[in-house]
Amino acid sequence: MTRHGGGGRIRAARDLPLTLRGDDREHVDELNAERRLLTYDRDAALTEAETLTRQLEQTRAENGALSLPNRHPLPRARLTRRGQLAEADDVVTTAKHAARSLVRDAERQVEHLLNVRDRTAARLRALDDAG
Repeated sequence: MTRHGGGGRIRAARDLPLTLRGDDREHVDELNAERRLLTYDRDAALTEAETLTRQLEQTRAENGALSLPNRHPLPRARLTRRGQLAEADDVVTTAKHAARSLVRDAERQVEHLLNVRDRTAARLRALDDAG
């Protein structure tokens, strides 16, 4: 870790800008492209989870408006609607779990790519220093 700026704030070396020199720029460019793609996938999964959450909240609000106290058995249409809402709840829950899993996988892959990039940059610096 290195000190950055004032106030005793410490940043990891991987957060600092990196200047790459050497012959293997294509490999580093591929790693950076893969990192960008994984970051995009993670952001898309989060956006989808947020959209599904909003839809679920809207459906719940609609369901709340339909649920008036009634001493008589619910009509078939209401029972069907409640079944559909329960099913929608299950779909949203499954989608959220899948999105979280995608995010975790993307974050692990990004971390791996950052480590590979750092190792590659160190090797390139060593080659530059030796040459």
